[in-house]
Amino acid sequence: MKFSVYAGTHLLRKSSVLSDKKQNCFIPIRRRERVLKRRMLSGALCRRTTCFPTRVSVQFLTQSFFTRYNIPRRRGESFDYHAWLTERQDEESRSKLIFWDLMHHRENEAVAEFKRMSVNYAGFSLKKWFTREDFMDYGYILAEELTIRGEYYDAFLLLEQIIKMEYSYEYFRLFFPEVMEFTLHILKQNIEGTVNDELVLDAWERALDLGFSVSDDAFFLRKMAVLYRKIGDERTAEVCLEEAARTAGMKKQRKAVDY
Repeated sequence: MKFSVYAGTHLLRKSSVLSDKKQNCFIPIRRRERVLKRRMLSGALCRRTTCFPTRVSVQFLTQSFFTRYNIPRRRGESFDYHAWLTERQDEESRSKLIFWDLMHHRENEAVAEFKRMSVNYAGFSLKKWFTREDFMDYGYILAEELTIRGEYYDAFLLLEQIIKMEYSYEYFRLFFPEVMEFTLHILKQNIEGTVNDELVLDAWERALDLGFSVSDDAFFLRKMAVLYRKIGDERTAEVCLEEAARTAGMKKQRKAVDY
């Protein structure tokens, strides 16, 4: 049986956005403004690979899109990038529409389209269509919006990809502990009871591969044991408990060495 690992984020109560049933849900300080400011200053939004045009990059990017797709237009004719994306049904265009909506105060539309694509297209993946930096920035913001709406499993899957990307190449750096804390809070406080037990088990097992603390790993394993017993898999439940005890023992040994 394969086990995995996760970690945590600085969180604020978002009571003004949440329904009464979700008052105990915490989300991190929104990163949208910080993301945009940093990317504006760095010129990242002017790159050809940027996922959607802004005031800084509209002319440059629309030229590249007209060239790429051979779209005829008259001199000086304005281009409605959102309408153009909306009319297209290919996976790349729908992916870019999701992030465009997300960053233009159309969060409900972005989340709805992301959910629709995830359900209707097997293997749908946003990261296929963006640079690593674009996906990590905007994917994190999308995970926030999913969390606000109680879509914890989908938020976790996005955060899992972001965490693994950060491990392979440091991009978030000082912000990364917030990503880990955010993910850990979803796994410990939110996900159970919002999806079926099999998906909860899947998330906790994946969490064991994400580099959380030893005590966090032991927590996931004990919780997994409870759910496996609930669904009648006593053998796997015992394996989880044994692994949790071994993990806790490793922590005690480390403390003893430190002393």
